[in-house]
Amino acid sequence: MPLCSNGSARLIAMIAFVTGLGLQACASGGGGGMSPSTPTTPTTPTSPQTPAYYETAEYFSQYGLRQMNVSHAYHNGGFGQGITIAVIDSGIDSSFRELQGREHPDSTSIWEEQGGTLGDYGSSHGTAIGAVIAAARDGFGMQGVAPDVSLLDIRVDRGVPNTELGGSFPYYTETDLALSIDYAITHGANIISLSLARPPSAYENGGADIYAALRRAVDAGLLVTIGTANYTGDTPIEDRVVGDWIPVSFAEDPAMRGQIVVVPALNSNDELADFSARAGRLAEFAISAAGADIYVRLDGNAANIVNGVSFSGPHIAGALALMMSAFPNLTGPEALEILYDTARDLGEPGIDDIYGHGVPDFAEAFAPQGQTNIKSAGSEWRTDIAALTTAPSGAFGDWVWQTELFDDAVFLDRYDRLYSVANQLERRRPTRMGIDAFEAAAEAGMTPARVTRIGQSGHVALRQPDPAYNPYSQLDSEMTRPTSALSLTYREGDLEVSAGRGFAAPPTLTGIGQPVLAPSAFTGQTFALGSGAAWSSARWQSDRFGLVVRNSGTQAQGARSAAFTWAFGEQTLAFELGSISERHRALGGALARRFGAGDQSDSHFQALNWVGALPAGWQGAARLEVAHADPALPAGMTLTETPVATAWTLAAERSWMGGALGLTLAQPLRAERGRVTTRLAVDIDADWNLIHAERSGSLTPSGREMSAELAYRRSLFGADLALAARYTSQPFHVESARDNLALWLGFQSRY
Repeated sequence: MPLCSNGSARLIAMIAFVTGLGLQACASGGGGGMSPSTPTTPTTPTSPQTPAYYETAEYFSQYGLRQMNVSHAYHNGGFGQGITIAVIDSGIDSSFRELQGREHPDSTSIWEEQGGTLGDYGSSHGTAIGAVIAAARDGFGMQGVAPDVSLLDIRVDRGVPNTELGGSFPYYTETDLALSIDYAITHGANIISLSLARPPSAYENGGADIYAALRRAVDAGLLVTIGTANYTGDTPIEDRVVGDWIPVSFAEDPAMRGQIVVVPALNSNDELADFSARAGRLAEFAISAAGADIYVRLDGNAANIVNGVSFSGPHIAGALALMMSAFPNLTGPEALEILYDTARDLGEPGIDDIYGHGVPDFAEAFAPQGQTNIKSAGSEWRTDIAALTTAPSGAFGDWVWQTELFDDAVFLDRYDRLYSVANQLERRRPTRMGIDAFEAAAEAGMTPARVTRIGQSGHVALRQPDPAYNPYSQLDSEMTRPTSALSLTYREGDLEVSAGRGFAAPPTLTGIGQPVLAPSAFTGQTFALGSGAAWSSARWQSDRFGLVVRNSGTQAQGARSAAFTWAFGEQTLAFELGSISERHRALGGALARRFGAGDQSDSHFQALNWVGALPAGWQGAARLEVAHADPALPAGMTLTETPVATAWTLAAERSWMGGALGLTLAQPLRAERGRVTTRLAVDIDADWNLIHAERSGSLTPSGREMSAELAYRRSLFGADLALAARYTSQPFHVESARDNLALWLGFQSRY
């Protein structure tokens, strides 16, 4: 019974410190894209199971790869395999080490296809473009965006200089370019990379033949990537526009169906390169990529640094190849839509006239998009990854990450891309569990309370929470009740009757103080799950035998128990039988809720309690309980093994330095067995239809939460002081979760 004077109230000053064991530092900031750093080689050995495995020195030599998070594409199996990119340019010298084995067997010179003879004039422009797209991932020199892609090299020029342009560029005609586009269509290209543009007056038919060829390409499902335009470095950004140059200006024509991709060039700081035209009026069809200071090294000779929108377009061609190779069911336009939808925003929010959609982000592009649609074979239940990975809680803890139920399960996203459920679960595996439990004690501790005696036979206790102060969430049910709390106790002879609303129901056996941070530990962890706002208790105790009957809540959400007690000497034992009904949870956590249904459970439990004297002036207490649950499950899922959960608490307390020193060891309610069975999608057939099969999985968590609390209480200067330290391992029964340490100081004065 609390020892408070009539009409007293308590004012609490509390200090709590909680830390996850193992130091961590983190920082966050808003706005903008990622800031590039000096390329470095990872110093920690990595595994192919993580994107970091692919982030080598060769990878970091190309900031454009890092800028797009390309390692996430490699991690998911996208290297460009099975995809053909037609490079229509000055030709590719595939004899270089980085380009060997990349050339498509149908590569050609379009002038020679017409019966012409190439002149001696040549350019390395096309070779550099081919390297940006497909240089080998071999630990040497440079690495292309899509190292396993096939390059259909279509040389468009005639081997002579263009005298109208000062003789610095190869000469080609409108007919040559139109025929090159048609050649790409008929020889299996998926993507065309164009890094050339001229005004309409430079073409013999004003660009009409090129327009017609591009129409044929998009009608055939091909994508075309083109850089915006190059300007001298002193041209103001507002003057750097695409204009009417061909073929880039055709992108806005509705007949092109959005399949011409315009690519402004970026520098390594995620800014528009000082030579690049902005997206301008073509922003809807634009996405940006690296084009400034591009590192090119093809053999053992010195590296070259190249600049221009000629190299931003090839980055996007390679990016599209990664997406299409990883997901063969995607069409080119679908792959492009994903890159647009998942791009990392640059500049003004949304699509803007400088960067268009932003820059590709493969970390996001390879994540499931839209409703994930994980469901049973007959759609009796349906859920998504967010619901399935609801935070671990209750006796089942992190069972959904531990169970074999989803080992080979798959699902489709809004683009019908196939994903492994197990892989998505692993990416969301909890490692840092919340420490809400300790924080919630502060809320309870700072709540005003009043205890009043009624003659010699009883007392009334009242607690009124402050509705304006709610910074914490959960320690145990006693410390989180948002309602007012009132209790009344009456004693007559060997009979004691109590009733209340709020507060924890009294434990089966008394005689030892409760833990500071778990005031309902000896009330019973299973009983507490069913506790409602109101409770009642009747206790009859003779010299040796006793009976305790407790009731809490309602039939729909409540707990009921009866216990027989036996006292002998300084020891007392109790055996308790009870049942609970839960709504909106199962054994304190989420089960059916993870599958789009509502949680509820009916359980019965048995508990063995002990309180008694120990040597050296110590008093001890123990409680062991076993619960059998019957949780509700969604249609299409069956319970094949009844869940059984256990919990236990051990405590010892003695007088020390004018107060009471206590030690408590406990394991909260944990599922020890239980299995469910359902039919899940496990594969797809040749027509991309899901194949379903029956799968079974355990409901037990990966870890076992254990806690130890050392506490000290005493009266000091007319007030009550409480000190506590609690160490918790594997919180919420999550084996990989960090251990927690809580330090607690509570001071309550009476006035």
